Amino acid sequence: MYGINFNDANQNYLVGVKVNDVPTGYASFSTPAGIFAKFTTKAADRNQIDQFIGAAYGELGQSDEYGIGGNYNLEVVNNFVNDADTFTLFLPAVKK
Repeated sequence: MYGINFNDANQNYLVGVKVNDVPTGYASFSTPAGIFAKFTTKAADRNQIDQFIGAAYGELGQSDEYGIGGNYNLEVVNNFVNDADTFTLFLPAVKK
């Protein structure tokens, strides 16, 4: 399961699954190309994941080499697929 968390005039959270072709009646969404910092955890509950996301933003914000580069936070949740137990977060980054 994939999640895209972003702000435009409102807070948005889109959830979906990867497909090769968009079925009739469904919509697709593309994020802007760019550099993303990858963070992975075994956290399984929402509180742990929220803390992990905050810590990941903090780590990226304190990096000497990269900064936070936008508002498209990409989430890959494997907790629900094939007994996997990982949560992967991709944060938009810019080289300083």
